Amino acid sequence: MKINLQDMLDNFRDEEIQLSSYTAASPDRVSELTKRKIEEDNMNMKHKKIISIPLVAAIVAVIVSATAFASYHLLSPKEIASRFDEKKLSEVFSDGDTRFNFEPQTSGDYTFHLFGIASGKGLSCYTENADEDKSYVVGAVSRADGKPLSEYPGVMITPLVSGYKPWEVNAFTIGGGRSEFIDDDEYTDYFIFECSNLEIFADHTVYMAMYEMGEGLPMAPGTENFIINDDGSISFNPSYTAAHAMFVLPLDASKADPAAVQKLLEEKDEDEDDIVNVASEEEGETEARSFIISQDEAGEFVVEEEK
Repeated sequence: MKINLQDMLDNFRDEEIQLSSYTAASPDRVSELTKRKIEEDNMNMKHKKIISIPLVAAIVAVIVSATAFASYHLLSPKEIASRFDEKKLSEVFSDGDTRFNFEPQTSGDYTFHLFGIASGKGLSCYTENADEDKSYVVGAVSRADGKPLSEYPGVMITPLVSGYKPWEVNAFTIGGGRSEFIDDDEYTDYFIFECSNLEIFADHTVYMAMYEMGEGLPMAPGTENFIINDDGSISFNPSYTAAHAMFVLPLDASKADPAAVQKLLEEKDEDEDDIVNVASEEEGETEARSFIISQDEAGEFVVEEEK
């Protein structure tokens, strides 16, 4: 007898209700329910229906994939902030805010997500100084093939601004840092990145770049991973092959503050000339030595001993 696979799948609707509570992590249960349904259908037929093992396996695979997809969803910015117990920040994000409908970007083994940005004073419960003006960017990273994040190397997250060299304005130079967690199913790495208020750069294009970290890969933005185009825009270096993504932040140009930018960059220049004191012991004597840490034109960190 000819078997209509579509009709058979349509007959699984009742079983799919039960299957929806199971994920791909329980294929034995899916297989059990699928085989039981096939056996019930066989009992109701006048003629015996023979189903090959490959067909059963294909049906099971279809349902496993469907139930896994149905059970997997990304958290919203509000939910992510709540997971960090950031009550003030969670109140800022609205689930209906369409400004942040960023398309996920897939590169290499990973898919990069950007969910939203909030800027202002006193938004974080953990900010010691209530007058600190900061931006908070919420996003996530998952595997492109939908598998758990096994052997996940982590990613670098940094803002970049057109008209400024990537090694001049980045996460290192404007007080960047992040909090992150990987969900219980180990499918997604969620993060909140914070730095100085990015709205002061709003008269320029402000990017949020993410790129894979790992052995042999650059951490800080430099010529190895970024290029500056003739119009001042920034893009990834075509020779950079690790997984990466670049999003443009939807900032209000009216909030740009060139004076605040100048002040921030001047403070950054002062910080680059920080003196580090190192004590070394030689033959029972302690010698104090001072070093100056700075960055060169290529964005590489340079350590020089102060004379």
